[in-house]
Amino acid sequence: MSPLAFLALVGVQTFVWTDETRGEALTDDPNDHRTISASVFYPAKPGTGARRAYLPDFDLWMRDVGEARLRVSLGAAFDAARSATTETRTNAAVAKGRFPLLIFLPGLGMNVGVYESLLWGMASHGYVVLAINPTYEVFAATLADGKAVGFSSPGWFRMPMENILRYERERMAVWAVDAVVAMERLSQVRELNRRIDWRKIGALGHSAGARVAARLCQNIPTVSACLNLDGFAGFEPFFAEPGRAFEKDFAMIHMPMMEPTNPEMVQERDRQRAAGIRVFESVRKGSWEVTLYTPGMQHGSFTDLPLLGKAPGDQARAMMLIQAYTREFFDGVFGRKVKPLLPQPDVHVDRYTFRGPIAIP
Repeated sequence: MSPLAFLALVGVQTFVWTDETRGEALTDDPNDHRTISASVFYPAKPGTGARRAYLPDFDLWMRDVGEARLRVSLGAAFDAARSATTETRTNAAVAKGRFPLLIFLPGLGMNVGVYESLLWGMASHGYVVLAINPTYEVFAATLADGKAVGFSSPGWFRMPMENILRYERERMAVWAVDAVVAMERLSQVRELNRRIDWRKIGALGHSAGARVAARLCQNIPTVSACLNLDGFAGFEPFFAEPGRAFEKDFAMIHMPMMEPTNPEMVQERDRQRAAGIRVFESVRKGSWEVTLYTPGMQHGSFTDLPLLGKAPGDQARAMMLIQAYTREFFDGVFGRKVKPLLPQPDVHVDRYTFRGPIAIP
């Protein structure tokens, strides 16, 4: 069965929060303040909430962002994403209990709505998931005044690579503050706040969002675990801080790396891979790396788009494995009952022990 055929009751609430303490660097209006749109997925009470469209604001996005830009972002999944519905219930009552909180950051250009299979999967197993859209750096974001804005952050593509990496670090800092503000605003939503176990907070993200999740672990004391979903920077799983160990729980799930085509590229690949392994080994508690070799596995397989667009390969299995290893990691971190996953023919797991911080240059 497709991961989009939901089997358990999950609720979702959407929010738009304005941070009056920060200006918006990605617009020309000096009076603009940073606005954050977010979706919160959570275990829900049966018989509450209303069924919703897969992307409820699609018509608004068509009007304000434009069909051409949406088609580029959604690709072959455009028609299915436009018409699909889900069993996730809008504004459903929160189920009884106390649930760990996961902070989710998307890949560059991706609205969190296209990660519903993954986010639903975690909420259906007893997590509250706060999924944050970095405004102007996703293909569409809905604002509080009934308007939507598209992607408008060209610094990500201005070569040389040194400029891009510098820009990424600047934007990562903004995304991280977005996450801190969103957590604070979420704590003011009474019906959700009282169901969250604030002693158990993890962060995960896809691609660029994965590196922001690691930054949250590095800098926010209350975030105790980080999962990177296919977010290599070069071959490194996060931006290590020289002279400082990574003190939180860390894991990574990713697609296979491309095989180089000539001896010089093989040598450079091996050099970068060794540097990446050394970053894994800078995690004090040890870390693990999961590589998925499922047929058709791609960078986009962490979203719903290959499923909706009927991409080649076994995209349903890829999503099932992503869900399963994500759940195993966080269940283990938060002391929940864990039934270890059996070895899978299309999965390779590496475990790394601590060798000390990365050396200061």
